[in-house]
Amino acid sequence: MYQTRSCTDPDCSEERCIVSEACQECDCSEWQDVGCGLGGCLASQMYQTRSCTPTGCDIEERCIESEACQAEEYEEYTLVSIEPKYTFPEDEVTLTIEVYSSNYKSGHDIYFNLTIDGKPWSNEYCKIAFERLNVSKCMEDEHYRKEHKIKHVTSQDGYLKIVATCTIPPDISPGTHVLWVEPQTWSEMIKLPAATTNFVTYRIISLFELLMKAFSSFLT
Repeated sequence: MYQTRSCTDPDCSEERCIVSEACQECDCSEWQDVGCGLGGCLASQMYQTRSCTPTGCDIEERCIESEACQAEEYEEYTLVSIEPKYTFPEDEVTLTIEVYSSNYKSGHDIYFNLTIDGKPWSNEYCKIAFERLNVSKCMEDEHYRKEHKIKHVTSQDGYLKIVATCTIPPDISPGTHVLWVEPQTWSEMIKLPAATTNFVTYRIISLFELLMKAFSSFLT
């Protein structure tokens, strides 16, 4: 490092060269693959790290397109859940759908086939059912999310998650029910993996029915 200073003494040296870490060349190790889709990378990108001396003299992590990630086989599946699982007719429930598929691309619109015991869950009661959902708009527009009763959405290559509020149909019968969902990409109408879950609905008993039962028990 070349340094200078001002001196009042004529015998004082005003310049010098010293060894400094700041002048050392940045010495970095080779890039090491950590894994596909890690470190904030896309699923098609490899997350790589390395160490550099002096510390911070160059980038030490990066995302790069990698054939290893392109060729990686993805397990294709969908998860669906409904909370609470024990309901009454016209109850509001939280529906969560997660899609893991290489056929889904970030920001692509989605369409959900939703049935309860093989009968369509009407869009009147579940706003994300049987309608093209603009995923990009959903992530940016709060009014659009409220219109479709969507609480949360995550969209990236190979993965989609939507959390929404739906209403149990008023005419549903008491008992255990099977909820079935089949997502489809809207642009090419590719069917993505389907999924099922179960929930239970109880019948609301009116005060009149309770009194009649009590009266019948009293007579017997």
